[in-house]
Amino acid sequence: MPSSDITDVVSAGLCCGCGTCVAVCPTDAIGMTETPFGALLARVSEADCSSCGLCLEVCPGAGLPDGLLDPRVDPFKGEVVAAFTGHAQDKALRKEAQSGGVVSALLHYLLYAGRIEQALVTQMPEDGSLRPRPVMARDEGAISRACGSKYCPVPLNVKLDEVTRMTAFVGLPCHVHGLRKAIEAGRCDSPALVIGLICDRTLAYSAMDYLISMAAVEREGVESLRFRHKSWRGWPGDTLVRTADGVQHWLPNRVRLQAKDSFTLGACRLCFDKMNVLADLVVGDAWGVDEDTNGLSAILARTKRGREMLVAAATAGAITVDVEPAAAIFAGQAVETKRLGWTAFCAAWERRGRRVPHFGIVDRWRAELSGVSLEPYARKLSW
Repeated sequence: MPSSDITDVVSAGLCCGCGTCVAVCPTDAIGMTETPFGALLARVSEADCSSCGLCLEVCPGAGLPDGLLDPRVDPFKGEVVAAFTGHAQDKALRKEAQSGGVVSALLHYLLYAGRIEQALVTQMPEDGSLRPRPVMARDEGAISRACGSKYCPVPLNVKLDEVTRMTAFVGLPCHVHGLRKAIEAGRCDSPALVIGLICDRTLAYSAMDYLISMAAVEREGVESLRFRHKSWRGWPGDTLVRTADGVQHWLPNRVRLQAKDSFTLGACRLCFDKMNVLADLVVGDAWGVDEDTNGLSAILARTKRGREMLVAAATAGAITVDVEPAAAIFAGQAVETKRLGWTAFCAAWERRGRRVPHFGIVDRWRAELSGVSLEPYARKLSW
């Protein structure tokens, strides 16, 4: 018999380390465990588990319930009310951010305007741990310290029990999937605004050890790491390793890019949602749309609420936005290439006799695989 908890999801290689199960467990029977490779997986204590099934009900690794995706809308693109490029007006905030600083500037405005009381964000601490942590930010300083992407596992949703209707939520697609499922299950309040980040895979924690070694730095002396920072050569940014003595060690961005396939977590290969289709607002790099060495963000408003808050921030002077065709953003993010890649990864995974997450769309593009060899995809699933 299948288990009533997330044990089978983890053993099937589908756990994304989001932490949703931890937040909803009524008996505190679930914790997060780091593997030697650097994945973050949920672990259930059988002694404490009550077999209530809540963790499985909200798990994004298991897939999405029927009805959560609108069958009339392309699941790789999602609903789009309006599309923009933009950047923070605050020059210091824009400089510190990965792209245009729109998320941080928007959160600053929403706090100042009293439209939110807090924001669930991710910070990379400068304590040498190199393990990002979810933080409920209640002031501008805490929001600013969350600038920049963390291309590694983040158990953001362990804090879902602190989400209120006056919270802004900022997360990757897996985090947003867990949030939406928790809301559907009545285990979480619906936040004031859901800001989704465009995702192109998460890397194991061991990727940071690799980057540090490539920078010829001893791991013990490292205080912090930024996967992409613009201080050296501007956008799109390079990897910055800072040691405890304050010395900055830079790696060209190509070093990280060349290592991505070796450290990509397997569950990411089986996720279709790189464009965060269940968020109110989606923000990422403006690849192929409009490039600026100071950094520019691509923005998709998926709901009227998302567009209204974005426009309010622009009207108040917190951000600058320009209208763009959504098609240009999708092209810049190579959505069609990712659609084919996801379909092929799922087919290669199923060929091994493994199950894929239930999204209800897995067979929709199988015909496009005619003549496509699955071997390259299978090799990348060797984890």
